[in-house]
Amino acid sequence: MALQAIEKGRKVHTYAYGTAQYHWAISPKDKWVLFDVKKDPQCENDLADKRPGLVARLDKAYSKWWDDTYPEMIAMGGDAGNPDEGRQAAKKSSSWKGKTSDKE
Repeated sequence: MALQAIEKGRKVHTYAYGTAQYHWAISPKDKWVLFDVKKDPQCENDLADKRPGLVARLDKAYSKWWDDTYPEMIAMGGDAGNPDEGRQAAKKSSSWKGKTSDKE
């Protein structure tokens, strides 16, 4: 699992279109969600409230990873903060009619 790798200190995780074992989705603002994707592949049963210790541990690992990664991302030109680029990307994404998952 990607977060397990991050928790162990790994800084890079690879996602290959069509071959990913784990998939992303939008999480509620200011709240993590947790799913057992083997038992619940549709991610319908949020386990975060039942596993607060695990969520806290993964949150801590993710925060450390992000704090290490973000400055490197900015230094390489990622998320440069150009508001026009952000608006263009938002406009493109809102009008997207293609697939939203590699499993469709």
